[in-house]
Amino acid sequence: MSGNSVRMRALRETEASAADFVSTLEKFTSQVSEQSASALLDQLPSDPVRVRKLSRNLATASNVLDEMQRALMHKPPSEIKALAPTVHGSPALLKSIKMQELLDAGNFTKRLNWTRQALSKALRANRVFFLEVRGGRYFPAFFTDPRHERRHLESVSRMLGDVPGGGKWLFFTTPKGSLSGLTPIQALDKGLLVAVKAAAERFTQA
Repeated sequence: MSGNSVRMRALRETEASAADFVSTLEKFTSQVSEQSASALLDQLPSDPVRVRKLSRNLATASNVLDEMQRALMHKPPSEIKALAPTVHGSPALLKSIKMQELLDAGNFTKRLNWTRQALSKALRANRVFFLEVRGGRYFPAFFTDPRHERRHLESVSRMLGDVPGGGKWLFFTTPKGSLSGLTPIQALDKGLLVAVKAAAERFTQA
């Protein structure tokens, strides 16, 4: 077999592996999002050894996903564009829209009692962000949730700078080993602003 044939075969295998991974991850995210954290905890094994092993595996997986998120943000624009159909039209994001975890501009500004001008100003300052899903702009509802300190969310969003909206969404909503398995939103709710800002700085500098 020629060198070119070997390389082409390796490339096809890599692409197939990546596609399988994305598909598996989306299925996992969809299944997990349908259950509460307490329901998931109730299903954990009672054996302390297995619990410790599971905890280590979750921490490892969280760190790997952190690295993947940072790597995605530094891909060339052409590669990000190629990923757009998978990322921006994923079942998980469509479900988030249905569950009103992502809001269109009208509902977002209404909940915050903002004008369109106020929204544009906040976007220019990177205080809030949006995701493009099938041609529409959708904003994270957590900015409008009175249970969260919005000024802290906006502060972290500013630190993330020009990271694309999809990357910021993943940062805020993905559990991180550096935050003891909490998402940045959960960590902010516990008053861990300094730790979240440190995680955001690492995310942008990787």
